[in-house]
Parts: sequence; C-alpha cells; structure tokens
Amino acid sequence: MLCARDLLVTMELVGCTYEGDMVDNIQHGTGRMTFANGNVYEGGFHKGQFHGEGVLHLAKGGRYEGSWNYGKEVSGNMVFDDELKYEETDWKYVCLLVAMP
Repeated sequence: MLCARDLLVTMELVGCTYEGDMVDNIQHGTGRMTFANGNVYEGGFHKGQFHGEGVLHLAKGGRYEGSWNYGKEVSGNMVFDDELKYEETDWKYVCLLVAMP
C-alpha cells in the first residue's frame, strides 16, 4: 500500500541528479544529490537514504550541516551565508543586534 508520505518523497525526487557511490543501482556510500529546486546534499548515503555526516546546501542561501541515521536527521546546525551558526541555547547575538542603535 502506498501512503501519502511515499508519494511526497517520490514527487520530491523527480528531476534529481546524483553523482557518487552506488551499490546495486542505489545510492550507497558518499555522493552528491542535486534536487530539482536547486538544493544540494553532499555526504553519506545508505541504501538511497541520507546516512552519516552530510551537508544540505540550500538554494536560497545557507546550509545545514548534520548527521543522519537511515534518512532521519539526528543532529546538526544551520549555518547562514554570513557563517553565523544557529545555536538553540545561545541567543546573545540577537540581543546585541537588537540593542544596537
């Protein structure tokens, strides 16, 4: 049975290109996947899923550096184009920016 989540994933992968390691015609190892919207993932794959360390470069700017476990994000940080990293626990830089005239 095909569920809505499967359909969404299938639609998102239309128009993608992949360069990298493959096993049995499936992305496996290290590679680079370019999505139709211009986003690019570079890093580890396991049986076609993001796995291990990788970087998701966003077409509109910034990147997400993270770790994945069989297609699910485990941990990571958003890094903006100015190299500022999003930190969940440290928002001091926002307070400084707001306080500046």
